[in-house]
Amino acid sequence: MKYIIAICVLAAAAYQIASQSCHLREVDLCIATMIFHYQGSGIPTDESGVSQLCESIDETSQCLRNFTNKCMTPVQREVLNLVAEGSEATVKDFCTQGSELRAKYLRHSRCLGEVHAEDQMRDCMVDMQVTVETVTTTKFDKRVGTLCCGFRRFLECGEKLTEQKCGREAVEMGRTVSQLAVTELPGVVCNSFDPNSNQCQALLPPKGSTPKGTQSSSQLARLLATALGN
Repeated sequence: MKYIIAICVLAAAAYQIASQSCHLREVDLCIATMIFHYQGSGIPTDESGVSQLCESIDETSQCLRNFTNKCMTPVQREVLNLVAEGSEATVKDFCTQGSELRAKYLRHSRCLGEVHAEDQMRDCMVDMQVTVETVTTTKFDKRVGTLCCGFRRFLECGEKLTEQKCGREAVEMGRTVSQLAVTELPGVVCNSFDPNSNQCQALLPPKGSTPKGTQSSSQLARLLATALGN
């Protein structure tokens, strides 16, 4: 679930950058659904847990769709819809009881839960939290780059831990499930950014930086601080 929360938060920041005509709290409230689910349920490890997760994913997705319909330009919506097509089919497959995708996830779910409970994964999340805080105070023309560099650094951090403990297939499952609520938008937009490049090093705060937590000026960052308990 931390993976899902991370992707949701990063996608929310991307929505906010693209949509300046609406109040940003609307996106924050969409993401709050997934954060509250994570706090209450954690990683789903059985059919019942997956069904509950699917309910939260559906609620979050509908909320984000309402936001994009109201706040994005027709061109922005068209691009987003193209990206979302494959994800919608994946959501339907994952949320169908007895599907192959769902069964594959459940085979790895306990190991994924163990990884996400480790302090090292929390460090990956805190690093991403600092990135979100940084994006809100960065010049507008640098925000996408900062967001993407942070997203790629988080993936590198989290997937390395997951592969070491659970294997490569579990990494792919974690990535697939994390995209269910917010489509493949972060991956598509950020694919060309290398977190170890000079460009990203110049944009991102150093690893291990301390987040402002609940004192952050960003509502989105404060929601993440609530999930992480800092």
